[in-house]
Amino acid sequence: MAGRLPLASMPCLATPMPEATSTIKLTLADHIAVRAFYVRKHVLRNSLIFFLLLFAGIALVSYLGGMPLRLTTMVLRFYWKFYLAVILAAFLLTRALPFLWVYMNWLNGKFPSEMRVTIGEEGIRYAIFNTETLIRWPDVSAVSVTPNAYYITSKSRILRLRKDGLTEAQRKALDLEAGKFQAKKRN
Repeated sequence: MAGRLPLASMPCLATPMPEATSTIKLTLADHIAVRAFYVRKHVLRNSLIFFLLLFAGIALVSYLGGMPLRLTTMVLRFYWKFYLAVILAAFLLTRALPFLWVYMNWLNGKFPSEMRVTIGEEGIRYAIFNTETLIRWPDVSAVSVTPNAYYITSKSRILRLRKDGLTEAQRKALDLEAGKFQAKKRN
């Protein structure tokens, strides 16, 4: 067992887990669902930061340009509808472009159509385009469960596993992990 962590050092697993491998056929809907999860998780926060920087930039440029504060506020009051339209357009664009990107890459055949998944004591190992990746259990930061899929989040990855592509043992293991993360959130 060289290279494997002892079971006692894994914070998430309390009992040994038999390894189970399955192959999941990936569709355009799967790739869009992963992107939607990412957008819900990150884009709103990033958009708010962008808009705060945008307003700070407007104020800074006005100040450095020698425009009096009273004139700056008067211009903002006069053109507020224009600024609001620009902000809403930018916000909607940041939410729509990732889906357009997914669709275009799917049409060009740049996304995988199949994923092999192994869930075991070490973590979740998945292979896409003949490249294997291992997400170790200690590196998993969240397991979100929806009626159709599991979303496994780590520092650098979001992995979506459709429930209908997993074995019963894999679903039970992920349900157990999701329950542990929910318990941690409550404490």
